Amino acid sequence: MHCTRTLTCASLLAILLAFLLLTPPSATALEPGLLETTLNSEYRGTLFVQIDPDGSIYLANTDLQDFGFATLPEKQTTIDGITYSKLDDIPELKYQYDPTTLALEITVAPTALKSTIIDLQKGLKQDVYRPFETSAFFNYSFDYNDGDKNFERFVLLDNEVGVRKNRTLFLTDSRYINTQTNSNFVRLETRFIHENEKSLRRWSFGDFITPPHELGGALTLGGIQLLKRYRIDPYFKAYPTLDFSGAVTTPSDIEVLINGHRILHEALPPGPFTLENLSSFRGAGDFEIILKDAFGREQRILSPYYLADELLKEDLHEYSYAIGALREQFGIESFDYGDALFQGLHQYGFSDDLTIGGFLEAGADVSDLAASATWKIRRWGVLKGGMAASNSEAGTGFAAYSRYQYLTRFSGFQIGLKYFDEAFDTAATINSTANPELEASLNLNFSSLYYGSLTLSGRLTTDYMLDDLQQYSMVYSRRLGDSFSMVTSAIKNSGRDESELYYLSISYHPRADYSISSRIESTDTTDSFEVEWKSDQPVGEGLSYGITARQSDTPTDSSTLINPLANYRGKYGTYEAEIWTESGGIDEGTRYALKTAGALVHIGGRTAFTRPVTDSFGVVQVG
Repeated sequence: MHCTRTLTCASLLAILLAFLLLTPPSATALEPGLLETTLNSEYRGTLFVQIDPDGSIYLANTDLQDFGFATLPEKQTTIDGITYSKLDDIPELKYQYDPTTLALEITVAPTALKSTIIDLQKGLKQDVYRPFETSAFFNYSFDYNDGDKNFERFVLLDNEVGVRKNRTLFLTDSRYINTQTNSNFVRLETRFIHENEKSLRRWSFGDFITPPHELGGALTLGGIQLLKRYRIDPYFKAYPTLDFSGAVTTPSDIEVLINGHRILHEALPPGPFTLENLSSFRGAGDFEIILKDAFGREQRILSPYYLADELLKEDLHEYSYAIGALREQFGIESFDYGDALFQGLHQYGFSDDLTIGGFLEAGADVSDLAASATWKIRRWGVLKGGMAASNSEAGTGFAAYSRYQYLTRFSGFQIGLKYFDEAFDTAATINSTANPELEASLNLNFSSLYYGSLTLSGRLTTDYMLDDLQQYSMVYSRRLGDSFSMVTSAIKNSGRDESELYYLSISYHPRADYSISSRIESTDTTDSFEVEWKSDQPVGEGLSYGITARQSDTPTDSSTLINPLANYRGKYGTYEAEIWTESGGIDEGTRYALKTAGALVHIGGRTAFTRPVTDSFGVVQVG
């Protein structure tokens, strides 16, 4: 071919050169080989590769993915149905190929590899068997009490019925009381519960107890409640935990210590890594990360932290919304319901350091609106506060509170203040005889593995209707060797309640299955000394027993009490007998109690008698 024009020849040469450069090497240009391969000093075995004439290496994409490469180059070469990537086209990668020893050493930056995630939170397992068969149980308890002429005979009969179908549980319980003068049957709570373990939401229809808030107590309602609580999953940590990210260039061992206690020891592949949901006891502490690479080099990273379980993780919600009628004379009347009431309590994790909340209560006699915030002040504790307004027959009222808390492994400090306007009311306090104005509290705690634990508390309460009340307390406990322990306490009240209490208790555990304890107690009116010997309750079937002797002295008389008891846990129930014999004093005489409790369960087409059901249950065939 002859070029008549210089420009035309140059164009043809450029097109030909571009075609040669951009066209992937053909299968005939590559030679297969087997190379002993290491990645960042870690031996990865003998790999099948392709080698071009200039010594460039092509690895199969499947091998690169096994190495943990986060991305692969766009330019690919396919030979015999296997796709390869040229190592020169991978960013942050260097390699050395030795044709004499057939060895390939690859060095890559950790950021080019996929991240290893280690989650220390044991979340709700999704692959476990969750039975949805229809099941039922009937718990019963019979308690008979009698004695000589100074004691009135009475009989208690308690029962609880539960029926489960799919995710819905029906529960109801009641009590029958019979004395020498009257008898009474009372229904306690009846409700349907529908729970979703994935969304962690629970619907209740019937009787239920609403969660309390800072400026008011819990209520028993009959109605409907929608509740979201993360404790439905006992392994889920709703409060902010610790996360840590890093990278290693070679295979390494990682060790995590929190306050000197090792909680993790694992091997890491080369590349980035993330530790999620590190947690320990709440409060201030330190966690330490120890990294040891393939050459034995060690790196230590120490970081302080503060964990607060009063907070919610960012974007998490917890709430309770309920509408129903107030349950009145609970435990006395079966169907005494009052006025209708709506109550809503909602908390939201605005960030890992700030949780905000709101409360709304609306009824015929009182309405309340409140807002709250919980703030973690970096490593210096947690501050919580809120305000509320109410409207009732007493008028429009106002209330506010603030509480600061700082905890460490061996100490704690908490100070709180609440103020209530005279007209402030909630549905839980509207019928209360007390009308508090100011509540101030201070708590200090110190603990040591060698010197025990000391708690000091003080509380001041002023009231619009009653006298002021000052309360002070001290509790100290300590282990005395392997077998002895002691607890001593002093409590003093002044103002509307003038009283003092001092006691000292020493326990001795000579063996794992029984203990001996003594207690000295002194109040304004009585001094007493008590000795108790008892065996531990067996886990399964078996007998436990004990005896207590107490000497009490008052300014006018003295008394001595002897109290033996025995309890047997059988296959089909529990059986208990107890006797009180007292000489001297106003309660002189003898009385005794006999109690039996058990359950009838039905599941999987089988019905059986057993001990009382207090949690989930199942039928197991052995042999």
